[in-house]
Amino acid sequence: MTQTNLLKKMSDDLSSVQEELALMRSLILGFIMRDKEGKYQPKFTQKILKTAKEKPIYKFKNEHDFLSQIKKS
Repeated sequence: MTQTNLLKKMSDDLSSVQEELALMRSLILGFIMRDKEGKYQPKFTQKILKTAKEKPIYKFKNEHDFLSQIKKS
């Protein structure tokens, strides 16, 4: 294995570990810090998490464009 391949593999492994650590933190904080408003609906949470991973589709140049796009949603 070349040094470049080894570095790429290690980088990929590190990224994977970082993602898992973020999920574990979220899980632990979810148990420790309960939301005063109650639990969120699972479908809503899944939709928000999926949307957060997507790349933005719009670029807003001014407040009018931004507000008009929000009203369409």
